[in-house]
Amino acid sequence: MISFSRQVKEEIVFNEFDECCKRALLLAILKINGNLSLTSQGLQLQLRTENAKIASKVHKLLKDIYQPQIEFLVSKKMKLRKNNVYILRITKAKEILDDLQLLTHTVPSEDILRKDCCARAYLAGAFLAGGSVNDPSTSNYHLEVSCQNHDLALYIKDVMNRFDLKAKYIERRNKDVIYIKSAEKIGDFLRIVCAQKSLMDFENQRIDRDFSNNINRWDNCV
Repeated sequence: MISFSRQVKEEIVFNEFDECCKRALLLAILKINGNLSLTSQGLQLQLRTENAKIASKVHKLLKDIYQPQIEFLVSKKMKLRKNNVYILRITKAKEILDDLQLLTHTVPSEDILRKDCCARAYLAGAFLAGGSVNDPSTSNYHLEVSCQNHDLALYIKDVMNRFDLKAKYIERRNKDVIYIKSAEKIGDFLRIVCAQKSLMDFENQRIDRDFSNNINRWDNCV
């Protein structure tokens, strides 16, 4: 059985995005999970993920927009669960870097996220790259996105709060984390990133648990 976080991510992956939103989605993923290096062929952009569907989505978007040369590799982690790691190596990546302003801007330029639909796609990409959410059957409501850039984390928080999600920031174990604790706002986030089935599952679990809690309170009062 897959985790609720993985369910949300795989639902997002299968969504269709408008042309203007594809760049915003890619920008978030590459900024959080991408690494840049200089090779004999020029600038190389590399993306690593343990989710094959996310790797395939990024591969398709890059091909659709930029038609770059991409090497798709699979390796296995040597520690803990030894999961597969999917690696995309994009050579001659300067066009992508220039178009998304990855070299010149720590945070996205205003023109990329001017429209609300693109801001939603950016949050979807940020969640794919560094997000997690607790299973709604647990007693602790918590959704977060983590990265390793303070300015970027504060920017993601601002984009979340553009939609009144009441997101907050904390530094945890050398990572910058943006989080939401309110069940209502987590539901709003799932709605914003168009994870409709996950939203229904989340709300149904929440209603069932709240109903059970109310019954228990009444029993305790009798």
